[in-house]
Amino acid sequence: MSDEDLKRKWDNEAAFAFREEKGKYEGKSEGKMEGKIEGKMESSREIATRMKADNAPVELIAKYTHLSIEEIENLP
Repeated sequence: MSDEDLKRKWDNEAAFAFREEKGKYEGKSEGKMEGKIEGKMESSREIATRMKADNAPVELIAKYTHLSIEEIENLP
């Protein structure tokens, strides 16, 4: 195998490894973001459920939790 062939091979391997690591990083970042969003949504639902149990107006619950009126009305 010539020096040029080896260089191409190593360059390709390095590029593949870089793309693989980049993909892992992006996947982890995306997963963390989705987890944070889901956590905030769950917290908002819990607050809305408590406010609803206290007979707070649906519009007020929506204002403070950023949930839709339909979502709030479907809560227990």
